[in-house]
Amino acid sequence: MPAIKYQPRYTVNDYRQWEGAWKLWDGAAVAMSLSPFGRHQWAATRIAASISIQLEAQGCDDCFVLMETDWVVNDHTVVRPDISFCRGTIPERFIENSPTLIVEVLSDTTAEKDRISKRSLYKSEGVAHYVIFDTARERFQVDSRANDVFINQPASEPIQIELHDGCRIELTVPRLKKP
Repeated sequence: MPAIKYQPRYTVNDYRQWEGAWKLWDGAAVAMSLSPFGRHQWAATRIAASISIQLEAQGCDDCFVLMETDWVVNDHTVVRPDISFCRGTIPERFIENSPTLIVEVLSDTTAEKDRISKRSLYKSEGVAHYVIFDTARERFQVDSRANDVFINQPASEPIQIELHDGCRIELTVPRLKKP
């Protein structure tokens, strides 16, 4: 009979002690990918800035946008969405409640996780809107919650998302100017 392998199950308390860039996925330590490349970060910055400007213009004082901030989902799971839209008080360290909107910008190394694993996690944790931006195809994929299921919405531009009563944003594809 083969020996049973021991697989440690880590917690948020363990995670807080680690050096370097890590995620915690259902108790498993997951090394973060290398820093995203320029196009990825450029697109994420443009999208986050657009959302922030729109929130300010609407006077949404209890809303905020964070980039690359850890979300402590539970005692065994910590993820770091590219962009999170939240309500309430800006956290000192971690997001602790489900964001209303999460935007992930696809990278070659994270595309499958973004499309499958993160989508499933975000759905199960009550995220109302999950947007994936594909930099190669310059298009959005939008999933919005309706009756406790994610429904893939047609992503024609501009994309309209109602974040809460009286707060609506519009997303357009960030495009690089061609020389």
